Formats: sequence, C-alpha cells, structure tokens
Amino acid sequence: ASEYDAIVRELRRGDDMAALALYLKFTRSIRAGMDDLLNLQAYRAIVDGVVPVKGANGVVTGYDYLNPAGHRVAVAAGDNLTVDTVDPYELLSSIHQTGVNAGQGNAVRAITSTAVIRAILSHPKTGERFGRYTMNNGTLTGMRSNVQLADYNSYLAADGLPPLEPDDTRYRTQTNSYRFLYDDALIFQYDSGRETEIDLGDEGVIELPNSPGGYTALGTVAGETDPGQIIRERNFPSDTPPRVEMDGVQTDLPVIQNAESFVAVTNLIPRPAGSVQTW
Repeated sequence: ASEYDAIVRELRRGDDMAALALYLKFTRSIRAGMDDLLNLQAYRAIVDGVVPVKGANGVVTGYDYLNPAGHRVAVAAGDNLTVDTVDPYELLSSIHQTGVNAGQGNAVRAITSTAVIRAILSHPKTGERFGRYTMNNGTLTGMRSNVQLADYNSYLAADGLPPLEPDDTRYRTQTNSYRFLYDDALIFQYDSGRETEIDLGDEGVIELPNSPGGYTALGTVAGETDPGQIIRERNFPSDTPPRVEMDGVQTDLPVIQNAESFVAVTNLIPRPAGSVQTW
C-alpha cells in the first residue's frame, strides 16, 4: 500500500518521471528476489549436490546433481579448524588436490566465508608456519600475531593455490535472512575448459565468469509463451487500502556441465544453529 500511495502522490503532482522511477524500483525489488533464488540454487547445487524447489502447491522436490567421489566433503569434527593440531594449509592443500587428481589442474578460485578465513589466519599452525610463534609440546612460545590475508594468499599462490575470497552475502525471507554460502564452507572452482565469452554476432559478446562450470537454465512459466522471469501485477485502486500487488515467477534450475570442476567442503568450523533455511 505504501508503494501505491507514493506512486499516486507523484502522479497527482504531475511528476510522471518520479512515479515511473518508483514503479521501476518496485519491480526491481521483485526481480532482485528472483535473482537471489538463482544464486541460492547455484550454491546448493555445488555444495549440497541437491536443489530443493518448492512449488506453488507447497510441495518441495529435491533435484540431485552428480556427486563425484571426494568432491563434496564434510570434515570430521576432530579434523576441522577448531583443532590446534590441524594445519589449515595442509587441510586446504589436500582438499585442493582432489580436483587436481581429477585432471582439472589447479583451482582458479577459492570461495569461503569471513569466519573460515578468520579461523585460518588466527590458527596456531598458521602462526607457526609464518614464524609468528612456535608450538613446543602444546605450549605456545613467542609473540602471537595473526597473519594477514594478503600474506596468506601470497603463500597459497606460491604453491599454485588460488586466493581465499570471502562471500558473506545474504538473502532475505519474510521472517529472516540467511547466507547464500554456508558459514562453514569453502568451494574450490577449477578451470572447466569452457570459453569465457559467448559471441552473439551483431548483438555483441557476453563475458562469462572465469572458467565457468555451468549456467542457470530459465524455462517457460506455465501460461507464458517465452522463457524468462515473469513479473505479474495486480491493481486494487478501489480496495481499502488501495494497492498494487506484484509477484515474480520463474522456472529455473542450475546446470553443472562439469561436476569435477568444483570441490566443496563443509564443517571447516561449527555451523551456527538456525543459520540455514528450512524448506
């Protein structure tokens, strides 16, 4: 109702452009929600190997993806970054080697959370590796000082590993907000061998992300003639309160063209309770 009032107010003032700007802002918020869903589904396909889709009837269907051996790993609680004797670098290196052994070459990206990065940089074994202090029979000696991310990423690069990239973006529901990428997860993305450009001739060139491992397929919504995202509008000028209602509809699923071009690991740190949306 508030959006409707604002649009009507500008129209009564004779400011058509301001009213149009408000209308476009309203529609962009709907489209942003649909884009968030695409991003969420991509992460679920890569990390979980299954994408839950909830239909208009409330029924949830899980769509499974290929699961190559060793490419989706949950670290045991006794072997994760909360254990002082576990070297984060050796853990990352062993996980990275899975993709290398599958013939993918070195990874081109390492996407994780700030919480995981902090756990790595503040870990005693990281400090020891960088000469900040040493461990003697379980006792720290020397001055403790956390390693900086830039220094750690340079260390990774020297051994052919990609830099750690934090992704802490979130999406909102009606009642809460959640992370796209789990707080305890890390994804290695390898060179898929796909071209990073799509030449559309006279329409130009589409630049794809570095070594893309797949894409999002948008289908045709029931009742429509063409594929794509659909925004539906309903006007209720005579109701109390008068309002405009909009909703977005899309038929979509991520497509992973090379399942071995990703290695996803979870439980690097404890996952906060209630941090994952339930369907």
